[in-house]
Amino acid sequence: MAVIKLARNSSKALLLFAMACIAIACKKSASNYNTLPPITQEGNGTFGFKINGEVWVPHNPCRDNPFSPNACELSYQVTPLPRDSNGNVPIFFSLLATRIDNNNKETDFQIIQEYGVNFSKEGNVADSLNISYATNVNTNDGSSFAPNYSPAGSCVFQVTKIDTVRNFISGIFQFNLVEKVNGVVIATLALTDGRFDLPFGTVCSCSHN
Repeated sequence: MAVIKLARNSSKALLLFAMACIAIACKKSASNYNTLPPITQEGNGTFGFKINGEVWVPHNPCRDNPFSPNACELSYQVTPLPRDSNGNVPIFFSLLATRIDNNNKETDFQIIQEYGVNFSKEGNVADSLNISYATNVNTNDGSSFAPNYSPAGSCVFQVTKIDTVRNFISGIFQFNLVEKVNGVVIATLALTDGRFDLPFGTVCSCSHN
């Protein structure tokens, strides 16, 4: 996995981060995108889950042109903010993960923090996040569309470790995802075994293979 770390900023919008993949020297290595990474609390830069029992790990081959749209497989901004009036350190958290499979089918998982809502403690922070999952579907006429799924029912996004000394955040997550048309549920997906272990910063990564 090639990783590019960029200067931190305080923007509260989830960026596409493709523009972040500028010509910076980076180390590339083959990534195993068919196996979930272990659950760790080390800041290892890992992310993944299962969708209906199948492993989903980000995978997007590195491009010759780093300014290509969707150039990252895992792009995120996780940054500590100034201490609040209670002495806590709020965390800004946004993430976009992309997986392109062997059939060139793309799926995306996105987290955008609720505007003005930051968490500063470990625990279930699902209420402070907007989470979506989209899969691009090709149609018979050659066009494509992307059904969007959102969490329904009990939603767990458990932050298990915030380390402001070693500068990383870790956690686990799981919930059901539903697709709705005119308010009616037409499809359901089970997202389970989610885990993340991310160093602080703004990062864009892509796969060597």
